[in-house]
Amino acid sequence: MRENFDIVDIGPDAVFPDENKNPGIGETMVSFAENIIKVAHRVMKCMAVALGAPDEDFIVNRHKYILRDGAICRLRSIYYPSINGKKVQKQDKYMVANLILSF
Repeated sequence: MRENFDIVDIGPDAVFPDENKNPGIGETMVSFAENIIKVAHRVMKCMAVALGAPDEDFIVNRHKYILRDGAICRLRSIYYPSINGKKVQKQDKYMVANLILSF
């Protein structure tokens, strides 16, 4: 059993679960997404340098619209709740621009 939520847009028209049941979820997820995008951009810069691209922003410039309307990327939050008080699997995963970051 698991619960997951996919974010495909963090723009002003983004839709999040009910704020009454999940206070602050929209603001929290947007903040997290913005920070994880910064991490993804740092990794992309490293990749560009390692691959000998014309400049370090070569890949970043081709991924300007991460989690914006029309982009094909998503951030997926997955939660594995306990069953009968036992943790089945404790692993939250977040995907950004084909990079999987596990916490």
